[in-house]
Amino acid sequence: MGLGILVALALGELSARLAAHWSPHVAYLATASADQSRRRFETLDEYLASKSAQVIPHRNWFNYWNNALGMNDEEFAVPKPAGRFRIMAVGDSFTYGLVPYPYAVMTLVRSALRRACPGKDLDLLNFGIAGTGVREYRILLTLGLATYDPDLVLVNFFAGNRGADAYRRSRHRPRLEELPHYSYLWTLATSVVRLRLGLAVGGAALQPGGAAPPGAVARGGAIVDPAVPFRPDDPAFVGPFFTEAAFTAIQAGELRRLYVPSQRERLEGAWRPVLAELDAIHGLLTEKGRRLVLVLYPSELQVDPAMRETLIATLRKQPQYAALSPQDIDPRLPNTQLTAYCQSRGITCFDLTPAFIAARQRSDEPLYKKRDGHWTIRGNRVAAEAEAAYLAETVCPRD
Repeated sequence: MGLGILVALALGELSARLAAHWSPHVAYLATASADQSRRRFETLDEYLASKSAQVIPHRNWFNYWNNALGMNDEEFAVPKPAGRFRIMAVGDSFTYGLVPYPYAVMTLVRSALRRACPGKDLDLLNFGIAGTGVREYRILLTLGLATYDPDLVLVNFFAGNRGADAYRRSRHRPRLEELPHYSYLWTLATSVVRLRLGLAVGGAALQPGGAAPPGAVARGGAIVDPAVPFRPDDPAFVGPFFTEAAFTAIQAGELRRLYVPSQRERLEGAWRPVLAELDAIHGLLTEKGRRLVLVLYPSELQVDPAMRETLIATLRKQPQYAALSPQDIDPRLPNTQLTAYCQSRGITCFDLTPAFIAARQRSDEPLYKKRDGHWTIRGNRVAAEAEAAYLAETVCPRD
């Protein structure tokens, strides 16, 4: 019986790995717990191919085409036209944009900069890719700088999950589900179960579709079907997306980024790898004569104190968080860490948190999707207005 179970598991593992080899969607679910960013890539095309579940050329994304690279943007001009000022933006799903193309933060930033800098030929290339972190931003920039030749690089840093998890570093103990970390079969099965139990959204009116069919004329940023109605109250834009239990688990991960351990060295140790990657990006851009701007995108827990307090009370019912108290949490922790880092390196750094707190006080209209954590259309607009106003001082300073 034992031998039979071992053989069945081995065949299942082999089947999962073969399926992952042929299907990017299976690969995405089967390698969810693996650190893909440690792979070595020789070209940008090779790197983007490793993200084939997130980066799909000419995909129908909320009724607008992605571009030929799979980015939520217009087609990129290569080589860069003479005299053009180019910004290359890297980040995760917030940068990519989980709303239709005209309402996404990078689309709005580019439009605002063009209005603020009349007569200046400029573009902004949105290289945001869902699920990526600072190490992958460094990989993308290393492989893409020569081709796209930006004058300024924008690193959009989401504080909710791109910062360090000092709580996990301080209190983490191995759990059963982490033991088969490298098993495709285990990760695939657990990912499918989590998806089925965690998703709450039904059929949204504007669901992202697949790649353009053969023969279709698909240009990045162009509308797919003008006859499709746009509804701002579509669940895809306002939520809810996850079940309450699944969203609580997601928020717990974001809250841990705000945890201040009693031992200062644990906090420094948790942040060291993140800052080392930022150092690598800064060094690369300095060597190439490019400018760097680091922009911090706040999580909802940093903007909404009541949500933060409710979450702490909920989590304290779980053994893992029984000792957690509000005094352990500093909502400004990622901000102070990154601000201090930028000051020590002479890097231009801008924090969007005050803009979101002010916007929340002005209106009850949501900035974040319900039970999702990503920005609504309004959240994208608030971020774009603040980010563009700050960047304009660098792109086209006034005498």
